[in-house]
Amino acid sequence: MECPTDSEMVIATLRRGVPVRVLIIGDDSAVARVLAEIHKHCGQPLYDCRSGRDLALPVDRGMVILRDVSTLHVHEQQQVFAWITEGGTDCSVLTTSAEPLFPAVTRGAFSPDLFYRLNVITIECVRLPPA
Repeated sequence: MECPTDSEMVIATLRRGVPVRVLIIGDDSAVARVLAEIHKHCGQPLYDCRSGRDLALPVDRGMVILRDVSTLHVHEQQQVFAWITEGGTDCSVLTTSAEPLFPAVTRGAFSPDLFYRLNVITIECVRLPPA
C-alpha cells in the first residue's frame, strides 16, 4: 500500500468537512505543485499576499488559501488573525511561505498569535530535481 502524499491527506481531511490549519513551506515551484493539487479539489479562491492589493477575505469564513503569508504587513496580519478568531474553530486556513516563519516571529516581523494559529500542520516542500 502506497503512503498518501501530504496534499492527499489535506484533501481527505477537507472532504470530511474537518477544519484544518496548514502551513506549507518551500520554494515557489514546490509550493505551487502542492497548492495546485489542493486547489483543484477544494475550489476555493487563492489570495496572493504578494500582490500589494488589500486583502479581501471571504465573509463566509469557511476556508481561505493565502499564498506567501511571510509578506503580510502588520495590519494585514491583524486582519487575518481577526478573520480566524471570529470564525472560531470552523474555518480552514491553508497558507504558504517561501521561508520558515518562526525566525520572523523571533525578529518581531510576524505576529506570534497568528503564527500559532497557522502552524497547526506544517508541510515542508522540497524542490524536485529535473527529470
